[in-house]
Amino acid sequence: MKKISTAALLLLCAIGFAQDDDKKPNITVSPYYLWSEPTQYGLSFELNYSGIAGLEGSSSILNVGYGTMTYDAPGINEVDGDGYVIELGSRGYFNKKDSGVYSQNTLAYGNIKFEESGQKGTYSYFSFFSPTVGYKFKFGENLSIDPSVGVQWVIQMKGSGFVDNKNVDEWAGRFGIKVGYTF
Repeated sequence: MKKISTAALLLLCAIGFAQDDDKKPNITVSPYYLWSEPTQYGLSFELNYSGIAGLEGSSSILNVGYGTMTYDAPGINEVDGDGYVIELGSRGYFNKKDSGVYSQNTLAYGNIKFEESGQKGTYSYFSFFSPTVGYKFKFGENLSIDPSVGVQWVIQMKGSGFVDNKNVDEWAGRFGIKVGYTF
């Protein structure tokens, strides 16, 4: 999975440097926190296409995060797990700039491993439906704060070990915050 995230990051960088100077997109790098199931901490990369004809107000998003989750099932004590989450998607700003009100959707894959008190298991999911709305506040040319709210519907992969996926909701609320710097 490290190879996939590295390749995606290199692709975003190559796109950013391959444009003409007068139509150069900008990249915003943001540490982020996303309260959801699983909760995520990580880095977000936003490639904004402002200045390119027909693409004003749109961006590509790559989130690479560390996921944490508590699995609670009848007859089993709560077990904490951790792993990774990768999201790739697009964002559209309503004012055709790189700030203000936006909506976005991402494809996501998460893999959380549990190993506690002799219990082992893995929870994996895929999602193609995670609509989010937010507002990106810009402070000067480079600094931004980006709160968001949304929902995610997940397709759960068959769990391993004691994880049977019956005790995890397919719908999860999402509340996030990013603090970014634009290059």
